[in-house]
Amino acid sequence: MIRKGIVFCALSACLFFPPTVSAGEAEDTRGVDSPEEWHIGMVPEPSRWEKEAARWTPLLKNDTGTYAYEAASVALDEKNVDVAEIVLRVSALKPDILVRLNARYSYVLDEDTISHMEQRLKLNRRENSFATAGHKYFSRGGIVIEETRIPEEQLRFHPIPEGSVAEAALDIVNGILASKTAGK
Repeated sequence: MIRKGIVFCALSACLFFPPTVSAGEAEDTRGVDSPEEWHIGMVPEPSRWEKEAARWTPLLKNDTGTYAYEAASVALDEKNVDVAEIVLRVSALKPDILVRLNARYSYVLDEDTISHMEQRLKLNRRENSFATAGHKYFSRGGIVIEETRIPEEQLRFHPIPEGSVAEAALDIVNGILASKTAGK
């Protein structure tokens, strides 16, 4: 009878107190002093590509490609408060544009191809005009193929056409800047 009681207790203990199973190898925390450096891995870390995708908010699609903007890039110009800047990402580029870009940068790309581009726009909110302040071309491997920055004195502002990417970007910039000033 005592033997059956011991077996019953042992089985009950196994059912109610299961052994701890490690999900992976223990992380070496030697030298980690502050709580800001601690990391608990319940949810897998996003990949580099997932982090990059999370930076961008969809803006619009047109015959050139799919546009997205980076909200963190919106800022007023230090010299002129009427001018703001935004960075746009253009992906899913039109096939004929991709062919031209891949041919243009074939000496750098080797077996890689152009993936997308980023474009820096300056928007004059008072005059309703825009200028391209620079761009970057990226390969599918994530390498910057070319980057240009146009000096302030060489920027050429053009009227913003109705229904254009620049008009959509101006609406976003005005909204973000309004929410920043309302939050102060």
